Amino acid sequence: MLEKSAIVQNEPGSDATIRVEKLSAGFCNWVYRCDVEGGATRLARAGAGGRSSFVVKLFSKLAKLRVNPLHSAAVDEVASHLGIAADLFYKSDDGLCHEMLPGLTLTEDDIHGGDGALALRVAEPLAKLHSAAIPEAFRRDASYAGHSILVLTMRKMLRHVDAMAHQGRALPKGIVLDDLEKAVDHAEACLEGLGLPLVLGHGDLKPSNIVADGAGAIKFIDFELAGPNYRGFDLFKLFRTSRAEGFDPKLLRAFLGEYLLAGGGGAAAAVAQEEKDALVTEVLMFEPVTWLEAGLFFVFANTETRDARWEDLARHRWDNYRRTRHVLEEKCDALRKHKKR
Repeated sequence: MLEKSAIVQNEPGSDATIRVEKLSAGFCNWVYRCDVEGGATRLARAGAGGRSSFVVKLFSKLAKLRVNPLHSAAVDEVASHLGIAADLFYKSDDGLCHEMLPGLTLTEDDIHGGDGALALRVAEPLAKLHSAAIPEAFRRDASYAGHSILVLTMRKMLRHVDAMAHQGRALPKGIVLDDLEKAVDHAEACLEGLGLPLVLGHGDLKPSNIVADGAGAIKFIDFELAGPNYRGFDLFKLFRTSRAEGFDPKLLRAFLGEYLLAGGGGAAAAVAQEEKDALVTEVLMFEPVTWLEAGLFFVFANTETRDARWEDLARHRWDNYRRTRHVLEEKCDALRKHKKR
């Protein structure tokens, strides 16, 4: 692991003090809050705008096995310029540094509880992200030609799990590599067969990766899995819930209406209604895909560090995929019929 001073340094001869607090030891990185007290730092003079609190993220081996961190940071930059993410001050293959956003990260209750007003405020900034041009870093990478970062990262994880299995690493009980491979093949065939457009997606749009400040302004964090992706993946991930009653279909429809209008999706009520109907089907299609990607991730992570918690999470996500996998084909067929109208 990198030393913290590799990204944030005291200025030689300065009386500055940098206090470092671990915010999380995530599945794929380490995240720290750094508060600069007194003096000056190279970082502050390099364009941090006088700010004294920063977030430093250091990437782990797992992160680099899945994605190219500099590609991900390119999305951080785009989102920052759009005003929907923190200002980014430093990036490298090993980590990045951005401003510490004021406010609180959202929870499932923020999305699904109350009158839905807070959830609806996410629609416009998400439409902004999805409408932005895909960064050149992805366009120059031939592996992305016609493929989503979703499919590519699942393929990378499968290859790693396969390689580790050949070295004797067992998969969590009840999960078979061949079944995972068939599931990814099926998802890829369905999604790419529909010819859905790829947008600039967040890739992990769970509520905890959304920050609301005191005035209600919304910004996104943790763009590690961001890149060319399907809008439906982000949209379903946002609404996916562990609540027994699921999410409110009326809230989802209202959200998608705001999202379409913010993205220029037709002002006429009839056109917007038709688009909304198709988008609802598209979003619901991604439920099993979100479970598959998550289950595969925990299998992947567990090959590096055996952890009973990760094994339980892998089985939970995989069981949910198997419970909902029929939805992928059903909604895929419905979208094919809609496109033929």
